[in-house]
Amino acid sequence: MKKIILIIAVLFVVNSLIAQSKEAILINSGLSVPSSTQYFSDYWNAGFNFGGGFEYYLNSNTALQVYIDYNHFPFDDQKAIAALDLSSSTISSGGGANILNISVDVKYLLTNDKTFSPYILGGIGYFNFSLSDLSSSDLYGDSHSATGGSVSAFSINFGFGAEFMVSSDISIFADARYVLGFTNNSTVNFTLDQNVQPYTLSDNTHYIPLRVGVSYNL
Repeated sequence: MKKIILIIAVLFVVNSLIAQSKEAILINSGLSVPSSTQYFSDYWNAGFNFGGGFEYYLNSNTALQVYIDYNHFPFDDQKAIAALDLSSSTISSGGGANILNISVDVKYLLTNDKTFSPYILGGIGYFNFSLSDLSSSDLYGDSHSATGGSVSAFSINFGFGAEFMVSSDISIFADARYVLGFTNNSTVNFTLDQNVQPYTLSDNTHYIPLRVGVSYNL
C-alpha cells in the first residue's frame, strides 16, 4: 500500500512539473558599456550587443537559460593618439574590441504576476575577447598597423530586469547585467610596431550589457 501511495505521489509531482514547465526562445539587442578599471574602459567606447538563447522554466518562478551574445566596443582613437603622443593629424581605423560570451544562467521571478514580472538572474560562462586589426596614418606619410589577437576565459554574470507579457506567447524583457571575465594577466597581440610589446590585459575584463528583447513561448 505504501508503494502505491509513493508511486501516486511521484506521478503527481512529475505531472505538476510538466504542467508548470515552459520553454521559450529569446532574442535581444542593446548597449554594452566597458567598465574595467584599466585600458578597456580607457581606450574603448560603449558599443552594441545582440544575442539569443533558450529558456526552460523549472517551476513557475525559476528558469534555466542557455545564452550566447556578441558585444562590440569601438576603439577610441583620439585617446590612444594622445596617450602614444602621435601626431594630431593621425587618422586610424579598426581596432574594435569584440566579446562573444556563452553562459548558463538561472532566472528567478520575484512575483507571481505573469503580466509584469521583475526578476534577478546570474550564472557562469565562457567568453572570447578579441581585438580587430588597427591601421593608422598621418599627413606626413607615416603609417602604423597592428594585428589583433584574442584570448578566452571563464566568466560570471549577475543582474536584474523585468518581463512584460504582450500575449500568451510573446513577452518583452529588459535587463542589465554585470559580466566579469577572468582575463587577468592574459596577453593579446595588439602592437603598433615591432618596438611595442603586445597589449596585456592587466585586469579582469568587466562590462555591462543593457539588453532589450523578445521572448517567444514554444
